[in-house]
Amino acid sequence: MSKKLIATAILLIALVVTSMPVMAHGNQGDLGRETLPPNDGWEAIGSGTTGGSLADPFQVYVVTNRAELIAALNNGVPSSTSPSNPSDEPKIIYVDG
Repeated sequence: MSKKLIATAILLIALVVTSMPVMAHGNQGDLGRETLPPNDGWEAIGSGTTGGSLADPFQVYVVTNRAELIAALNNGVPSSTSPSNPSDEPKIIYVDG
């Protein structure tokens, strides 16, 4: 094999290897808005769950402690002990920390 052909092959392999993570991840979007496919775990039994996939932007919370979690469950209304007005509205709650 010629040196030029070997150099081209090495360059091609390097390009393929370095682009693999980009191809593998692609554009996944917001994981909090994904739904389970049928028969994917216990929560997909029956009609399944949509989780927060239909949550309005104002129903997306990032919480760092228990008080913020309770407020998120109460549609943003703080409570000192527990969710006093939990809602079944679609929401996404990210726990940071």
